[in-house]
Amino acid sequence: MKIPDVRYVLTIGAEPVHVVWADAEYLEATSGEDWNGCVYGFSSSFPQYVSYVNQDLPPRTQASTSLHELLHNISAIFDIGLSEQKVRILEQALCQVLSHKDYAKYLISNLAKS
Repeated sequence: MKIPDVRYVLTIGAEPVHVVWADAEYLEATSGEDWNGCVYGFSSSFPQYVSYVNQDLPPRTQASTSLHELLHNISAIFDIGLSEQKVRILEQALCQVLSHKDYAKYLISNLAKS
């Protein structure tokens, strides 16, 4: 089992959210669930907000899984109560928006300005 790699710490509202890449064995052990070796990721909100992503997935799947798990944490932080189905819909819609490179570049360049 490999030690997880915290790649990002994002501030959502006033809460830090850790985005962690780890192998499937670590994810299964940490989640306490039996995924039969097939785990994309999961999120937790206690004792801290963490989005876990399986590092062995293809890069695009890692990115969409990271977004998916982050949406779960956003739902928990703001007490929105998004169901798994609604998180999937938002994940897919946001991935489609971000796949338009020119528009994604526009969003990022303008939202990143201080």
